[in-house]
Amino acid sequence: MGPLGDERSVCRGGVLTRSGSAVAPGGAIQAMRRIQLLLLVGAVVLGGSLLLTSPPADESPLAAVTPLDFLRNSFGGEEYSLPDLRYFRLAAQKVNNEYVDPTRVDPEEILGSALDRVARLVPEFLFEMEERGVAIQVVVGSESTVLPLPQLDSLSAAIGVIADVVGFLDRHLGPEIERAPIEYAIMNGMLETLDPHSVFIAPDSYKEMSIQNKGHFGGLGITIGIREKRLTILYPLKDTPAWRAGLKSGDHISKIENESTVNMSLQEAVSRLRGEEGSAVTITVTDEKSPDREVTIVRARIEVPSVEWAYAGDGIGLLQLYHFSQTTYDRVEDALESLELQAMEDKQGSLRGLVLDLRQNPGGYLQQAIEVADKFIRSGVLVSTVGLGGANPEITRATRFRTEEELPVVVLVDQSSASASEIVAGALRNQDRAVVMGVRTFGKGSVQNLYDRDFHDGALKLTIAQYLTPGDLSIQGLGIQPDIELRPAIVQPSEAGEEREVHLYWQDFELREEDLDRSFAWGGNSDAAGDMLRSVYSCPECFEGDKGREREASAADHVDDVEVQAAKALLLARPTHVRSEMLKPAQEVLAAQLGKREKELETRFDSLGVDWSLRGSSGDRAAPPAATARVEVEVQSEDGLLIPGTSTPVVLRVTNEGKQPIQRLRAVTEGEFFRGKEYFLGRVEPGQTQEFSVEVKPALWLRARAYEITWHFFSEGGPKLEPFKGLLRVQDVPHPRFAFSWQIVDDGSGSSRGNGDGLLQPAEEIDLLVTVRNIGSGATSDSWLRERGSPNGSSDVSPAAGTGDPSAEEGAEAHGFVQLKNKSGESLFLVNGTADFSLEPGEQTHQRLHFRVADTVDSLESIEAELMVGDEKFYEFVSVELELPVAQVGEPAASLQRTMQPKDADVSLRAGASDKMPIVATVDGPVTVDGRLGSWLRVALPWGGSGWAPVASLAPAGRKDGAAEAPAIHLSNSPPVVTLTSNPGGTVVVDGELLVQGEVVDDLGIKDLFVFVNNRKVHYETVAANSPRQAFRLNVTLEDGENLVEVFARDGDDHLGNLSFGVYRDASTASRGP
Repeated sequence: MGPLGDERSVCRGGVLTRSGSAVAPGGAIQAMRRIQLLLLVGAVVLGGSLLLTSPPADESPLAAVTPLDFLRNSFGGEEYSLPDLRYFRLAAQKVNNEYVDPTRVDPEEILGSALDRVARLVPEFLFEMEERGVAIQVVVGSESTVLPLPQLDSLSAAIGVIADVVGFLDRHLGPEIERAPIEYAIMNGMLETLDPHSVFIAPDSYKEMSIQNKGHFGGLGITIGIREKRLTILYPLKDTPAWRAGLKSGDHISKIENESTVNMSLQEAVSRLRGEEGSAVTITVTDEKSPDREVTIVRARIEVPSVEWAYAGDGIGLLQLYHFSQTTYDRVEDALESLELQAMEDKQGSLRGLVLDLRQNPGGYLQQAIEVADKFIRSGVLVSTVGLGGANPEITRATRFRTEEELPVVVLVDQSSASASEIVAGALRNQDRAVVMGVRTFGKGSVQNLYDRDFHDGALKLTIAQYLTPGDLSIQGLGIQPDIELRPAIVQPSEAGEEREVHLYWQDFELREEDLDRSFAWGGNSDAAGDMLRSVYSCPECFEGDKGREREASAADHVDDVEVQAAKALLLARPTHVRSEMLKPAQEVLAAQLGKREKELETRFDSLGVDWSLRGSSGDRAAPPAATARVEVEVQSEDGLLIPGTSTPVVLRVTNEGKQPIQRLRAVTEGEFFRGKEYFLGRVEPGQTQEFSVEVKPALWLRARAYEITWHFFSEGGPKLEPFKGLLRVQDVPHPRFAFSWQIVDDGSGSSRGNGDGLLQPAEEIDLLVTVRNIGSGATSDSWLRERGSPNGSSDVSPAAGTGDPSAEEGAEAHGFVQLKNKSGESLFLVNGTADFSLEPGEQTHQRLHFRVADTVDSLESIEAELMVGDEKFYEFVSVELELPVAQVGEPAASLQRTMQPKDADVSLRAGASDKMPIVATVDGPVTVDGRLGSWLRVALPWGGSGWAPVASLAPAGRKDGAAEAPAIHLSNSPPVVTLTSNPGGTVVVDGELLVQGEVVDDLGIKDLFVFVNNRKVHYETVAANSPRQAFRLNVTLEDGENLVEVFARDGDDHLGNLSFGVYRDASTASRGP
């Protein structure tokens, strides 16, 4: 993800939506990790925040964003007191009284988790429980105390300790630090000990969630995304204001009202485009062929469709449910009426069957799910819920009102069908009403209550019950097993310019409920999946996605889907409303529909040299014998290490040492890293060795670590292999790190226009001149990748040509970037907000960005913006909040040509004629002064722009003082640099403790230093007198297996430097002894 975010991100008409419905394995995993299932059911919700993406899993919570940036966010005008903890106390009361499983409420664990959350958020906070368990030591900056620790036999006891700790924290934390996010952290620290779906939703997130769950909003009716760093219309929705205004796919939105969209995030754009129905908004759009044009559009009510339908021919209808909103049932009624009419027009008499598509449906309103299921079931149980302590279930039964009881139905599901959609599929399947086709669903069987009163404009979501499908079956962690398993696959040999692509069983390793931390284990044993029919078939088109789509997708686009056509064929083969009857011809139907595609897989495997044929009878259901086999894993690099940013083959080799052949042998990997990679070895005869390789390319930002990987084996016919465990080690690569300074240029050079005083005045054209130096040990990622001949050395960012970077080759792509983000609305109009660069260690570059100052800013004291410098592939970023002072319009500086020198010590030159501007250079000898403005002298800087010194700091230079010298660059934004005496990253150790020692260096002086191990803060220290150099040495405790160690340091300006590494502790080696 570059500085502008993931280019696949999409907003629909002012509301964030999922991007397409592609089923590519890697993309689907990442998509599921980003889905936020906040599914309202009046007061009851089915769903939750499955997993939020942020920085990569190996990146610290502090690595990408300085904690203080978050804490300083404005919260609002309501008077707030952190020590009261009134929201946390209310949440704890709800947990005590209503949580579904009281045995999970562990006061000691809640105390530790809540304070851990605070320690991740507040750099200067550290706590440690004393070994005897009678006291807790608390550190806040240079202050510390020891608080008594009572017996933690109740939640109220834990609350009392947390209150004492927070009281001490509040007294010693600076007044500039926002308190409310600390209480949110405490609440979520408590809730994360319970289950993955209980969570406190912060006010901003809850506001957006509430808007989405209305099912409509005031907007324009466009789907937007970031394309080539520009806010782009992907397509307008039909019959909306945008459609009628002539907006089209590919149009770029350059302005919203009078605000530039350069570097505007999607969510910021959404908030500006969305508004009250009937209100107007003016946008400026352009395309590649036409000049800019202003369009004023009146906002209208935009529906977020939860239901779409299409007639599939032969009397069969396709009904797609994207989620269960407040209007879903009504729309289902509309759909059935429409499909009935279309079937009659097709001379079919009536609707003969229905394909109910619940794929990618994350759930929604419980009552809507019940009503949809009830539409097709005449009698019997639809769903039941069991609350606190396993109380008597609340049973919901079907009614006979307007039931389509005899309409044949096939339900399509996939691994993303969750919660409310599982209720519908489970009811229809278990009541013998419909055949379910697809793959096992997500498996969420819990119910959450949403409390949105008295929570600071946020909301508490708490698990209060589990639900059971008919037959009192919990699908928690199991999902709905389909009657007919459909698995789209691709076997694509490597061709010119294209990498080999082989995916068969990737859906098994998509994120599901059982993969979430602390998920419930109510589901018990799976229902009989062995009796279901299965088809694994070639479907390259299933992996193509819809990136180039220029209009809104509709149900008609999916009529020809392989799964839809298979469901249609089954409905036509046995038009009955009884599931068990419809299944009777299923095997023949599958053979006719998918047999050719299944055979195609074998042919494609042959081209890879893999024998995927299946010989002999597969009817014997006896447990297969264990295989006698030798398994080896080889990393095909010189030293057996994986290099970030570089593809390396990892070969799995199996030798059959038994007496029976192993058929269709495959393996899938499990681990935090390298998860879900498929190996295909096919048929392995006795005495034969087969191997398969998979290219592994660790992300460039990964630091040295050792990862435990498990290869799980599967076969069809013949012996079974036990899982194989091994380690993959990632070596460290040198990273760039950046220091920078900035200055206002308004002297007429470049694109600037102003009076030349280095300050902002109304209507000026400003060049922001940014000087960047690479202070790290490695080059920017573009250089690193080019040196290694990586085919992915290029990225999604624009070419460096035209940025003024002398170090970037013409036409080459540079991954270093400077980005300016506006935070002052229409006061600042960004014209050029991003520049790219490529730097070797020690090199520096000067980049110009450009913006206009509004002519209405004379009443403002300053204009706010954010400046970020970084490398998009190494994930190395430095940012600073800018407060650019606004000056009154004045005369330009008077010309002056004189050689002057410092009166006493070195003189600092500021970026403008004001003490509020940052230092950009220093002089320690004679210097040429070329202008004066009031009490300031102007010094021309050789890299562009000017530096300003107080008149009183310089005196005329004499001949004996020598010739004028060039000022020295001063980089005012330079994070601390952390180095280790010896980096143990990627090693395997035996001892339970590890010595971590090294040094921190900073030009300003180091404020403090803190260390995390496995995401828990274990060390904090302040640095006396803000010394520019600080050594550190400490022993950290390691857990068995993988360990991540992170060292952070802050300087006096809160710039954050860090270094991380991973080690693997093999405790089994220690237990065996020498």
